[in-house]
Amino acid sequence: MKYYDSDGTNQYGPFSIEELSDKKIIKETLIWHEGIEDWKKASDIPELANIIAQTPPPISKTPPDIKNKITETQSLLKSGKKKYKIVIIALIIILSITSLLVVNFYVNSYNNSTSEEDYSNESNQNNEENYDQNNEPSNETDMPRAKTSDELKRELYEKEKRNPKSYLSATFNVKNKFFSGKTEVVGEILNSATIATFKDVVLIVKYFSSTQTEIDREEFVVYDYVVCGFATDFKLSVYPPGGTRTIGLEIKTATPE
Repeated sequence: MKYYDSDGTNQYGPFSIEELSDKKIIKETLIWHEGIEDWKKASDIPELANIIAQTPPPISKTPPDIKNKITETQSLLKSGKKKYKIVIIALIIILSITSLLVVNFYVNSYNNSTSEEDYSNESNQNNEENYDQNNEPSNETDMPRAKTSDELKRELYEKEKRNPKSYLSATFNVKNKFFSGKTEVVGEILNSATIATFKDVVLIVKYFSSTQTEIDREEFVVYDYVVCGFATDFKLSVYPPGGTRTIGLEIKTATPE
């Protein structure tokens, strides 16, 4: 089975399950394969459970030093020992100062970024006008998207119908009619395509000598449908030229339905 993956904007593939393993997909990776209607997370596809890359747990947002100080402060408060009162007060002061410094840092960062945005607004507006006039795609609105299952099926159908010989194969037996000189070529045509159905398959019958030299060939048309995933029987009556020892068969082309 072949798989496709997507980063939410582009799709990649097809890949075998071994190739997916090399890509180190994670639980959230979007996956599609034949037989499902829409994209699914890799974690929702059972056969991919063993190749999903393990990711570490999220890092705590609380800085380790401050977290340790808070834990120490709480344990000291519960113990109620007077000798730790000074330490507790000192820790509270440190936490307060730290909080003020953090808030002040973010306020300054915000003010600086706001000033830079105001300074560049006018030039950005001119650039955006030129950008729109050139009809170039916007980063936010025109980003490529993952294709739907219907679009993927349509692409697969177009690919299959352009290459009938890649999906049609024939098996046959030869029955000689000695008294009439006629030979019957009896067999079936198998369609291994996923979606495309073919009709009017053109067969080439080849006649070979005892040295496997091609003596002659003829074309025949099997006027029938060969549905995807099924086989269609055929029977041809031929009159091999003199010196024929073996008969070969080849599919030349077919018409997509």
